Amino acid sequence: MRRLKWISGVLWIWSWYTMFLEIFRWKHVTPSLRFNPGPPLPDGTKPRPGLPLIFVFVAAALAPVTFLTIVIMGWARPVGSRGARIPGHGRLDHRHLAAGLLLLHGSASSDPAKTTTSSNPPPGLGLARTSAP
Repeated sequence: MRRLKWISGVLWIWSWYTMFLEIFRWKHVTPSLRFNPGPPLPDGTKPRPGLPLIFVFVAAALAPVTFLTIVIMGWARPVGSRGARIPGHGRLDHRHLAAGLLLLHGSASSDPAKTTTSSNPPPGLGLARTSAP
């Protein structure tokens, strides 16, 4: 994973720099990322982008996605100093979900001033009882 992260990071930087050169120096690509064919060739054929330019387009799109995916996966799955997964880290299972829901439910209903019942609606909503008990 570390090697793939480095390769995708370097490819990201290289492809975006090359795309910058293609747009502003060599003018093979317009600022809206469309191929700029230039003047027609003497034999009448229409210029088309070659494999290097197609590779730059693909690398400029896929390298950032690959790099960010690997980085986010690294945050979600921490590893020890020898590359082994640390037990109990980076997993999301039903226990974590249940504990999070309990914490959310407990913090939402722990304040009695915020809880409402059908007999005591919050003031200002026009739901006050009109009949005497």
